[in-house]
Amino acid sequence: MGDNDYQRRDLFEAIDSGDFPQWDLGIQVFDQAFAEA
Repeated sequence: MGDNDYQRRDLFEAIDSGDFPQWDLGIQVFDQAFAEA
């Protein structure tokens, strides 16, 4: 079995060294008529 805490530790170590995570967020907005079409 592998290291179950690897991803969390990797994230914390990256933040601690100043390498902050970044995300791109996109949304799609439409009205009820479009949803029913």
